[in-house]
Amino acid sequence: MQKKFIVDKDYTFVAAVSNSKNDDHKKRRDTKFGYTVDDGEIQEFVDANHKRIRAKIVDGKLKLTVRFFEEHVGKKIEVFAYTKTPGDGKSFRAEVVNAIGGIFINEKGKEIGSDGDQLNNGKVFVVKTTKTKFDSKVPSVGITKKEAKKVEEFVETNSGNKEAFQGSSIAYDNSVEIEGNVTTRQLMVDIVNQDNGRGGTSDANNREYGGIVLNDGTVVESPPGEVADPSLVSSIGITHKIPRNTKSVFHSHPSGTKSTVEEVDSVNDTSGSSSLGRGGEDAKFLSAPSETDVTGSFRTNYVFNRGSNKIVYIYSGSGVIATIPQKRFITPKK
Repeated sequence: MQKKFIVDKDYTFVAAVSNSKNDDHKKRRDTKFGYTVDDGEIQEFVDANHKRIRAKIVDGKLKLTVRFFEEHVGKKIEVFAYTKTPGDGKSFRAEVVNAIGGIFINEKGKEIGSDGDQLNNGKVFVVKTTKTKFDSKVPSVGITKKEAKKVEEFVETNSGNKEAFQGSSIAYDNSVEIEGNVTTRQLMVDIVNQDNGRGGTSDANNREYGGIVLNDGTVVESPPGEVADPSLVSSIGITHKIPRNTKSVFHSHPSGTKSTVEEVDSVNDTSGSSSLGRGGEDAKFLSAPSETDVTGSFRTNYVFNRGSNKIVYIYSGSGVIATIPQKRFITPKK
């Protein structure tokens, strides 16, 4: 009876690879198992579709990448592995049976590793911001660049090692959990992207969009805010109906701009979003959460700046906790 390769919670193949060899590097089935590979032997491998995936042997187990598990979890796969030495190929079968646990993303939007804890499957953590100043003058409750570097080094070094994360809270203490469901994040982005981010004076780009996320991940869109002129002192905002089962609230800050030589003061909207920025030749809206946004926050909330920097600000009642490029909000860089 053929032995099946199972991936354990640490995301490694726990059975040995086959002892078959295939000089022309074509995928091949083999019924002989029990061949044990040496640490560092396998440098990379390809799946049944001949897609190359990096891997290596660590402590006698085939260590795989986070991306591999995201793409193959729950699937039976057949791969062909080979070393740097031409002609030394080994085929084997596997079934990826576990997800990767909670994943960590740095401030640039790059996925840096996972905690390997099945209890955290589907969770996403963003390393706290190293930014100290924002155009809205709200506080930063982030960390230093030195602290961020230590967090990233810890996550990268111990990715998939549940015991390491249980033994040290450095990654959790210096990150914030955001919405983990990718479909939910996509719906949030779809709503705020009604402002196309191109500025100008169109109605669509001079109003706020947003909504709420319920505890079950459901996204409920709020009615768009009124159109405003960034060169004038006027009321602008968006009003949310917030039921008890609300997990978070999100809204955009418009990309709209207007050429002017006047100076414009900040304006607080009905939802607590101060949207009007300083005037000049190009009057524009604030990027970061306003003071009213922050002081009125009782949970982890989001501001999507649709202006020039396209940053998602993650904040609470204490200030801005983390930031991430909107282009990496749905799918982090691998």
